[in-house]
Amino acid sequence: MNADLAADARRVLVLAPTSAAFGPMPRLSAQLDALRAAGSRVVLVTPDAAARTAIGRNVLDPARRAGAARAGRAQADEVGALWA
Repeated sequence: MNADLAADARRVLVLAPTSAAFGPMPRLSAQLDALRAAGSRVVLVTPDAAARTAIGRNVLDPARRAGAARAGRAQADEVGALWA
């Protein structure tokens, strides 16, 4: 999650699949704030409640892949809005 590397981009999509599991990430928040202050449109995608439930406690459990993929796909509108 090195969002600061996108400093000159007009649109920035940040995928942070583990940030929700570890709680607030001040460094990432500061990077996103700086991007927005510079005029970038920024979308941060982290697992929502449904995705966290689908993923379960073990992110490496292959039996949960299909459900996790469906839950992630349900969040695709956030990504699409960035490019609209």
